[in-house]
Amino acid sequence: MKVVSERLGHANVAFSMNVYQHVLADGGEEGQCGWLKDKFGLSWQVCANAAMYELLDDPDRTRADRAMRAMFEMTKLDLAALRPAADADRPG
Repeated sequence: MKVVSERLGHANVAFSMNVYQHVLADGGEEGQCGWLKDKFGLSWQVCANAAMYELLDDPDRTRADRAMRAMFEMTKLDLAALRPAADADRPG
């Protein structure tokens, strides 16, 4: 299996969406959790925002686990949906 996992970690969502669309061009396929397979069969994981990694690397492992479970439900990663999922069931 050929894999590229790119933790871009920047706030430029437009750049990441450009990468996302480029990988999908000419026969690429979307997969779960931001994974894509390009026309050559190379797998890529694209995420734009360092804030997502802050959620997944949170020292509060319960919060990080909630974010990870929410991410497993996604195809294209959505930080706006991950935050409330991570914070669900948290005291005030």
